[in-house]
Amino acid sequence: DDPCGATVIPSPLPNNCAGTISGTTAGSTTTSVSNLGIAPLVPNIACSVPANYAGYAQNDVWFQVVVPPSGLLGIQTTDGSLCAGAFGLYTTSDNTCTGTYQLVPGTGGNAGLCSIEGVNAPGGTDAGVVINAAALGVAPGSTVFIRYWERNGTENGDFQICAYDPIPVPNDNPCTTTLLTA
Repeated sequence: DDPCGATVIPSPLPNNCAGTISGTTAGSTTTSVSNLGIAPLVPNIACSVPANYAGYAQNDVWFQVVVPPSGLLGIQTTDGSLCAGAFGLYTTSDNTCTGTYQLVPGTGGNAGLCSIEGVNAPGGTDAGVVINAAALGVAPGSTVFIRYWERNGTENGDFQICAYDPIPVPNDNPCTTTLLTA
């Protein structure tokens, strides 16, 4: 229910969403700890959120994941009894839950990286994103915190989330490689 109690998504990450984690916003509260008041939580217009959007202030739950060695990170959510989900990606100044939180910077004119179901999710479906974390200033091995909330701010419910490495690091161990013959 807050970043210091974030559910850990275990590493190493799979290459797809075969392993999901169940979550719920039922019983959650709005986060206001560790220098994370409403202002730094607000996904802004650069995040493709309408200016009158109020869902960011809703009750939320947190996950944490380590950026894989490839520097690429995929995150996907699927609604259960929750109407519509959204998430923002955050880093901290000290790579732990006690640092100052900042939205992971988006690309181009985006000031923050988030995915809002039906607003800026791929294909207008459940919230999801694949990022080149390294290109956004988040090094492999760094911890990324995922803040998830119900985007309409009207209900609580269950959902599924997964994190994955879309491109595995090649196997460079000569003891486990396949011998090619002519």
